[in-house]
Amino acid sequence: MIRYKNLTIDMKNRVVVHDGWSCEFSRNPCNPRVRPDVRFKLVCALLLAGPQPREKLMDLVYSGDVEGGPLTGWLVLGSMLSQLKPVFTRLGLSLHRERRSGNCYYWLEPT
Repeated sequence: MIRYKNLTIDMKNRVVVHDGWSCEFSRNPCNPRVRPDVRFKLVCALLLAGPQPREKLMDLVYSGDVEGGPLTGWLVLGSMLSQLKPVFTRLGLSLHRERRSGNCYYWLEPT
């Protein structure tokens, strides 16, 4: 379990809590084919790793995958971030994106 200010990440149960609001990453109602651990790893990477380019986020998220993840990872990442925006809003987190030197960096911050 990781605690920092008003943010709690429970790695065992895949739960993120911020300011009393919680989200359990057990299944994806929009796309049941996406494994819940992938979505949880993405949220943890966005919160804990700071600004990261898309390629690094894909490496962090799919590092445990035997097949190495999808071939079109940048498309999958955009789709997952789009599906997770309501979750970020509910938790009081804001997704930031910045383009530097041709790379797009993403990170989450509490609002």
